Amino acid sequence: MKKLLLVLIILGGLIMGNIYAQDEFLDADELLFIAERVVLIGIIEGDEFVGNGSGTIVDPSGVIFTNRHVVEDSDDLAIFMLTDIGELPELAYFARVVEVSEQIDFAIIQVDRDADGNPVDPTTLNLPALPLNVASAAIGEEVRVFGYPGIGDGYMVITSGEIVTIQNGEVNGERVPVWYRTDSEFSGGNSGGLAVNNAGQLVGIPTSVVTEDRTSGKLGGLLPFSTVLALIEGASDLSSGDTIVEAPPSATTDQITFTLTNDSNTAVCYVFISPTTATSWGDDQLGAEEIINTGDSRAWQLPADFYDVLLLDCDQEEISDTRNVDLTSDDSLTYTGDAESEAPPPASGQLSVSCGQSVEFDNGVEVVLANLNPGEVVRVSAIGLDGFDPVLAVFDGANEGRCSDDSADTSGYAFNLPTTGTVAPASLNAQLTIEAVGNEVYSVIVGGFDNQTGEFLIVIEGVSLIADDGLGDRYIVNATSLGPQPTVTAYMISTASDLDPILYLTNGDNVPINDDNGSPIACDDAGSSELCWTGPLGVASSEMTVFGGATLRGGERDAALLLRPEILDTYGGARLRFLASSYQQSSFGDYVMILQLSNG
Repeated sequence: MKKLLLVLIILGGLIMGNIYAQDEFLDADELLFIAERVVLIGIIEGDEFVGNGSGTIVDPSGVIFTNRHVVEDSDDLAIFMLTDIGELPELAYFARVVEVSEQIDFAIIQVDRDADGNPVDPTTLNLPALPLNVASAAIGEEVRVFGYPGIGDGYMVITSGEIVTIQNGEVNGERVPVWYRTDSEFSGGNSGGLAVNNAGQLVGIPTSVVTEDRTSGKLGGLLPFSTVLALIEGASDLSSGDTIVEAPPSATTDQITFTLTNDSNTAVCYVFISPTTATSWGDDQLGAEEIINTGDSRAWQLPADFYDVLLLDCDQEEISDTRNVDLTSDDSLTYTGDAESEAPPPASGQLSVSCGQSVEFDNGVEVVLANLNPGEVVRVSAIGLDGFDPVLAVFDGANEGRCSDDSADTSGYAFNLPTTGTVAPASLNAQLTIEAVGNEVYSVIVGGFDNQTGEFLIVIEGVSLIADDGLGDRYIVNATSLGPQPTVTAYMISTASDLDPILYLTNGDNVPINDDNGSPIACDDAGSSELCWTGPLGVASSEMTVFGGATLRGGERDAALLLRPEILDTYGGARLRFLASSYQQSSFGDYVMILQLSNG
């Protein structure tokens, strides 16, 4: 039986021939040959088409490579194939997802039904496919990009450009290209498609587009095929219909067991388990037939993460909504249905923390540090404003917490920010140090001593923007725990002369949120009304005294986002997701992240 020889390509060092001779350009027949093997993927949610992406058939049995973000929230996938370069593609098959990578934006789907929805035998398909002739790219090398962007009105679009930037990262212990940038035109719908060189070799998968407001400049991001193959460890029989490719241990997320027990008098008919950073609940985890009756339990295997859990009864009425459940290790949740048997939740969904020795609070505000770099030593400080006495707690991925009330290390901290005015040194501030391990997520919670309410700064020192961060560093504010009329300000202050910071407000997929006019809610240079969505803030005149008495001054290129209550209501939602990045993702270095928040 036919097998996909990905392992041999990577580990055996096979030297595979080009699809075409090394001509200067691909001719019309060669372009058509490739285009017929690049498909339009129709994304179906419920019974409706909600969007599209692109993909590449890499095996005649109907194996298709694409991006994870194209398929991960879909209920079904329709495959449209090209019959003529000047005609619209036609619905040919339906497909299912068989494998996604949690480390890179990559997925594999498998054709499993014909255009009428009837099951097909993959071994009999014999679809036109591109062999995995993979090449690395060099700066200045020309590439052709194939796909179905939305601006192409459903037709195959082929564009050309050059590789203008290569970003290296570490994969399986080796430094390899993990991101190509190209000036070739592509846009939404191209995702998951194909970029090839002039020898017809597979170079990358179009994945993202970065635009710049000042000059309308735009660069496309290609996920290198060499990186994709470097993450693939083995393959199984394609005729089985089972998982075709599995990622190696270094590229997978630890699995945990989550158990839900129903101790109420109400049957649980719908269960939604969604990562805290997601923007939708996804699918019902019980399906059409299953019910969790009184006294019964149900367990799921999930990637270790923080989750929200929503329960509905058989009338589809909400009976429980539990947020930010720490499922980084095996855990359980019991639904009792008896409100009187449970302690009432704190106002506004604020968090309770008990640190011992009478240091506890019920009005905590949470900030999640989503992707610290392994080995980073980060100082997190809670600085009270206008006499507020903060208490600080930090929880790691194993839900082990540490607390700080009054820290002598912060007694010299002082600030003069546009939104705070002068903040003098005080003895009531708190500080904890995080030594980042692996890819753990850290939860920072600040409350008031003796449940005091007020405003405060969360100051995060020791973070660094590096090329391996991808789009940047993520900071997630649990907005349900803020006061009733919150104003949130985020500052990104560079401590490296080469770093040009930029801050975005993003959705759960780490994509910048646009306002009603299509402008991203972002800030490049805080002092500019044109480059800062929320208006200019005079960060350049700011001065701070931080750890060790060091003086930190704001600069013209530093970033700041001020989000008022009406903005939060319109664009924020239950969680505010800040992305700390750099202008055009072209500069790197250390910075200080400052969040101004309130707990009441």
